[in-house]
Amino acid sequence: MNRFISFPLLLATALMLTACLAQPHPNKNRFGLAAEIGPDSAPAKARRTLMLGAAATAAGYDNRALVYKIGPDQYESDFYNEFLAPPARLLVDLVTQYLEAHNAKARVVKSPGLTLADFGLETYLEKLYGDYTVDPPQAVIEVRFTLNDLRGSSGKVLWERTYRRAQPFSGKNPAALVAAFNLGLGGLLDELDHDIEKAIR
Repeated sequence: MNRFISFPLLLATALMLTACLAQPHPNKNRFGLAAEIGPDSAPAKARRTLMLGAAATAAGYDNRALVYKIGPDQYESDFYNEFLAPPARLLVDLVTQYLEAHNAKARVVKSPGLTLADFGLETYLEKLYGDYTVDPPQAVIEVRFTLNDLRGSSGKVLWERTYRRAQPFSGKNPAALVAAFNLGLGGLLDELDHDIEKAIR
């Protein structure tokens, strides 16, 4: 067996590698999740503590790429358009900010720290995709929240509810899809805030 590589073969390999490295790499577009947070309600002086843990995510939505539904049971992920971080992590940050700004009964924390929490909110991201099988397309968000009463020796579940939004939008570019996600999240979080206020005593 010949253990030596001919010079022409070595030169050709080097040229191919140089050509590959010289090719421009397309940039990725990165998006965040947002919802309008305004001074809707003044925080009460004495509030319960609501702790938010890390969110769990359904399979298929646990990475950063945008997901598109393109058939009855067919989905594809977009390599070039993605979220800044896994969407479940962005969602928990957004829920924290929204409830802290709007909820008059709860002081929201991400961990109990040195203070025991009165209530806990679990988040499970079930669906987050652009549905292009309908006209106009829709930004679909589905999140299951579980509100737990942590007071006493053993906690109990107060309620478990799934919140869903299918926000229509125009155009087929990723920026329009994310804008529709954010619009739908505003209504979803407003409903969540209302339900938490009714449950907290």
